[in-house]
Amino acid sequence: MRVVQTAARVQEPRLPDGGVLRGAYGLPVGTLWAKNPFSNTPAAHVRLAHVDQGYLNDCFLNAVMGALALKQPERIERMLTYHADHVDVRFPDEVVHIGRELPMLDGRPMYSGSGGNGVLWPSYIEKAVASRLPEGYASLDRGGDVRQAFRWLTGARPHKLAPPTGSIVADIRARLGDGQAVVVGTYRTPSTSMRGREMSALGLYADHAYVAQSVFSKDGVPQLRLWNVWGNSHPMTLNEDQVRRLVSEVVTDRSWYFVPDALAYGGSSSVINGQPGPVGPMA
Repeated sequence: MRVVQTAARVQEPRLPDGGVLRGAYGLPVGTLWAKNPFSNTPAAHVRLAHVDQGYLNDCFLNAVMGALALKQPERIERMLTYHADHVDVRFPDEVVHIGRELPMLDGRPMYSGSGGNGVLWPSYIEKAVASRLPEGYASLDRGGDVRQAFRWLTGARPHKLAPPTGSIVADIRARLGDGQAVVVGTYRTPSTSMRGREMSALGLYADHAYVAQSVFSKDGVPQLRLWNVWGNSHPMTLNEDQVRRLVSEVVTDRSWYFVPDALAYGGSSSVINGQPGPVGPMA
């Protein structure tokens, strides 16, 4: 396994050019993992709620981190080792040494982990990914692909499947029950389109990657609960018909498939770019 040293200041990942997105490197206050006096398990240290996308256009990466935190927290915990002057981040093909400084704004990380909860593992994984890309954080800010993010963090190459012949919601429930990390993508469609208007009514954002958090029954009808990686603005739960109209893809650490367009609303099916976090103070 290769070991890559990027701790020197001059080798920090490049920041996006101009505006509030640029920020400045500084030393954050916080801990690598959550602290729980009653539990010392990966699930106590690594939680979905720690993921907060911030100002970069990289929902695809944050959704994968969140899905892994939810279903495979031990995988996240194995990736990072905190040292006095750097952090080791273990990818499947190499170990990256990154400096402890992060892009900061108003005293807290301004990209992943920006929600102010003081838990830094999402920030350091994102920084290590940026250090492997040609233009650092600027590359992440252009968006990316959920399947690629799974490959970066797990080494897995999700293979394409035909969509289930039965219920999509039931399929997602089975995958979550099997311990798979599940991300869903929404259509890239104008807010004024029929699909866009229905998304808005349910609190969904177009061209965005969400963590599939759980499936439960409401009045006997299975409902899919999604987690927005902004750390807020979570959508309403979706029933089967809504999933088939509004969700374009289901991607896990093992496989992926396109969701058949139930009403042929139109709009492209893609989780390639995704939405940036909201501009302004993080909630």
